[in-house]
This record gives sequence, C-alpha cells and structure tokens, in this order.
Amino acid sequence: MADSPAPAKPKAQVDLEKIAAADPRIEYVARALCIARGLNPDHMGFPYPPSEALWEAFILEARDFLAESDAARRSQKLKPGPPD
Repeated sequence: MADSPAPAKPKAQVDLEKIAAADPRIEYVARALCIARGLNPDHMGFPYPPSEALWEAFILEARDFLAESDAARRSQKLKPGPPD
C-alpha cells in the first residue's frame, strides 16, 4: 500500500515560515519571548500550531518587535545631535 502524501500546510503556516526565514533575528527573538514568559521554545504540542515548536507561535510578535526596534534605531540616526 502506497503512503498517502503528507497533508499540505495551511497557507497561514507557510506565510509564517517565510516571515521567519526573511530575517534570522526573528527566530532568536521569538525564542527569547517564550523564555521571558517561562515557556520552553522547543515544546511541541502547543494547541496552535499543533505540530510546530512553541516559538513559532511568536513569529509575528517577534517580527513586529524587530520592526519597531529597527525604526527607532533609524530615527536616532536621523536626529541631529546637540549643537557644537
């Protein structure tokens, strides 16, 4: 009997994977967010998504955190310094 193909991942999960792959810092921050909340980032079996590591549930929050941090850094570079 032939193995049936694995079920396709939902589009939302594929999009999250693309977001995480776009910037390697996202996984690092998502894992840090888990640890800061006292959670094991590698825990499997979280209700959503059921077959993924827990840190992947924090991808969007990590992306937004990094976007704000990057914007603040750019803003600081654009502000003129104190007069000489």
